[in-house]
Amino acid sequence: MSTELEVIVAKMFEELDKLNVENLLAFFSEEVQWVDEFSRKWSRGGKKNLEEFFSEVVKTISEMKSTPSDIHTVMHDDVALVTLLLTQTYTHQGNEVDIQAPTTIGFVRENGAWKVSVLHSIPLT
Repeated sequence: MSTELEVIVAKMFEELDKLNVENLLAFFSEEVQWVDEFSRKWSRGGKKNLEEFFSEVVKTISEMKSTPSDIHTVMHDDVALVTLLLTQTYTHQGNEVDIQAPTTIGFVRENGAWKVSVLHSIPLT
C-alpha cells in the first residue's frame, strides 16, 4: 500500500468532513469524473462542475463524518487506483444518514502531485 496515497485520501476526507469546498477541490484534477450517492450517475464536467456540485451539496449537509477502511492501493508509474470501504454519517436536509459505500479513487500524477481523476462511491443501500 502507498502510505503517500493513504495520507492523501485521509486528508481529502478530513476536508470533506469540514465541508470545506475550496480545500477539498485542491485534491482533484482539472478533468475529474465522479459518481456520488445523490445523483447516482456519472458527472464529467471537470473540476468546475465538481465545484458547483460541492457548493450546492454543502448547503444541505451538516455533521459529516467519513471513515475510510479496507484501503488497497495499486500504483503504476503516474497512475494509481485506491479502493476502500467508505463509512459515512451526516445530516442531509434534517435527516440522519448512515452509509457504507465501496469506493474507487483513481489518481494521476500532475506536475509531481497526486490528483484525483476518478471518484466512484455509491452506497450499498
